[in-house]
Amino acid sequence: NLSRRSEEAANSDAIGHELTLKEISDGVSSPLETTRKIDSMFGVGRSRNMRRRIVYQAAQDKYRPIDNAKTNLANSMTFLSETIKVVPVDIAAHNAVWLARRTPVPLRGEWQLELGSEDQGEAYRGIRNAHHQLGNCVIATVGPKPTDKVVPAASPKEGKLHVLFSILYGHSYGLVAAVNNYNRWPELMV
Repeated sequence: NLSRRSEEAANSDAIGHELTLKEISDGVSSPLETTRKIDSMFGVGRSRNMRRRIVYQAAQDKYRPIDNAKTNLANSMTFLSETIKVVPVDIAAHNAVWLARRTPVPLRGEWQLELGSEDQGEAYRGIRNAHHQLGNCVIATVGPKPTDKVVPAASPKEGKLHVLFSILYGHSYGLVAAVNNYNRWPELMV
């Protein structure tokens, strides 16, 4: 029963729901669906739903969604036979210097080199999950159905709330296998 949640859990759900709506508007997640719709897409009980939680990152003063792949046993069923090998942090700067030293003229215009790492969160979500694995990429959040008239509540524990589902098209923060897959990209580029 959602009305019996603690205030902390209710606040976490409200923030998680808002982050999910942002991901939907950004196109990295499907629109919110009901259990019936998810079952019609993947078969009754055939999706592996991850409960959405949030973590506050004080250094960046922001909340980040974490999808619990431990309680749905997705992480325990992951067998990783490879070791993560990550290229050195300075590889981009090293390659830029190497390229600049070997070009006869300075790089300008569309050839001008730019370096940055501020988009890593978007990059992580930008690595698409395989279509045949989308049933394992379903996140569960708590909020009003999109068809419900939303009346501002005094507290996140009030109002008509439902467990709703969204299919995450990009990697989930919480899946062990996603970490390895994400770290394959720099290795591929080198």
